[in-house]
Amino acid sequence: MIERFGDMWDAYKASDMFVITTNSFVKKNGELAMGAGIAKVARDRYGIARFAGALVKVRCGHLGEYGLLQVTGSKFWLFQVKTHWVDDADVDLMSAATDQLCRIADQNKL
Repeated sequence: MIERFGDMWDAYKASDMFVITTNSFVKKNGELAMGAGIAKVARDRYGIARFAGALVKVRCGHLGEYGLLQVTGSKFWLFQVKTHWVDDADVDLMSAATDQLCRIADQNKL
């Protein structure tokens, strides 16, 4: 794994896997709530909220636990830090997502 410091979006094009922190709040319109931070930028620049919402809904449902998910057909991966967008980050959810990310890195020798 290559670690870099700076603006994540500068590395987006060269990335194979681009991980963004998210929740599991699926709005009535089917979009994942992505209203702040890196999730908001991904939503606004790449329009992934509907795809992310559909994926979360299938995997675990509204306010469920998914850990780490790849947005189909993209390099975006959702890294769950909480269930509801108003909540504080949950250490247990982040730990589960981190474990999944480490397994993927090990499997791919990253």
